Amino acid sequence: EKKYVEEKGSSYGSPQGGVMCTGPYELKKWAAGSEIDLTRNPDWWNAANRKQWPKTATFTFVTDPETSTSALTSGEIDGEFNVPAAALTTLSASQAGQLFTGPSTEILSFAVLHNDGTIGNVKIRQAVEKLIDYNGYASSQYANTAVPARALVGPNSWVGAEPIYKAAYEKLPPAEQDLKQAETLVKQSGISNPVVRLAIFSGLPQEAALASQMQASAKSIGLEMTFDNLPLAEYTTLFTSQAQRDKYDLMLQFTGPDIPEAFEFLQSVGRPGGINNLSGWSDPATTKLLAEAQQEKNVTKRAELTVQAQKTITEQAVWIPVVAPNFSAFVNKRLVGVPTSFPSVAYWPWLPDVGAS
Repeated sequence: EKKYVEEKGSSYGSPQGGVMCTGPYELKKWAAGSEIDLTRNPDWWNAANRKQWPKTATFTFVTDPETSTSALTSGEIDGEFNVPAAALTTLSASQAGQLFTGPSTEILSFAVLHNDGTIGNVKIRQAVEKLIDYNGYASSQYANTAVPARALVGPNSWVGAEPIYKAAYEKLPPAEQDLKQAETLVKQSGISNPVVRLAIFSGLPQEAALASQMQASAKSIGLEMTFDNLPLAEYTTLFTSQAQRDKYDLMLQFTGPDIPEAFEFLQSVGRPGGINNLSGWSDPATTKLLAEAQQEKNVTKRAELTVQAQKTITEQAVWIPVVAPNFSAFVNKRLVGVPTSFPSVAYWPWLPDVGAS
């Protein structure tokens, strides 16, 4: 409501100002960093067509994987999306509920933060790619619920033109560790004593495991790699602060298309000014292809243009894909109606459908 937003001013959308929306639930309480309480909205515009099963819902924020796993298995918390990788094995055997894995457009990847300096050298970026133990990481950290990624968009983002995307994807180099080639690439870069700085999120232990593995591998080929485990508040500033990005070369993050079409995400990475083009990378031919794809209404033709751009984006390591994990959700055995895929959990009002079994 315009009046509400104007009254709250800059505090709107915060614990102090709250929010006012037309959805199936309304904000009852927001304790910063602790929980958000929602209550059924009696004036929801769609109430005649969909029953709002829960009367109330509480969203809690638990950043420690061990704490959240304990709360789920004890029933203190009824469910969780994007279950911590370290908890997958434990929760799959829990009698308190069921662990679901479903399709997702998300991918774990490194965003390149500069188009100059050490990481601006394509040979260094390609060398970093070859340091990753893709298969070992997917197995050890994701209990085989993730697969090595050849590109930034995988099968769940190929809707409407799967044969074209699949054929192009299979022509891309496989995601495999190759330390010998990595060493050669570092020498070809012409940079003496190169250093690559990583930023990772401290709330996800599997990110530290990947950074540690890469750091050890880098040392063996003459590349120094450092990484900082950043708390959420500091990590998120990398998206908005150039000064913060200047401290690092790569940031590891989960991201992906908001709709199941490859073009949507690739254009955000490969076009100047793209929201995910944090390094400012630019290639005239790729820009032209993506611009043409954006204007193309025919899904097949759009895919043909997109995969041409994808080839260059992948070869140039504009971003560095790592693994494509399944979406995961743990749901207490007393509940039904919870979605188990991404991005549906982000863009569909799913809470009204959750009920007691």
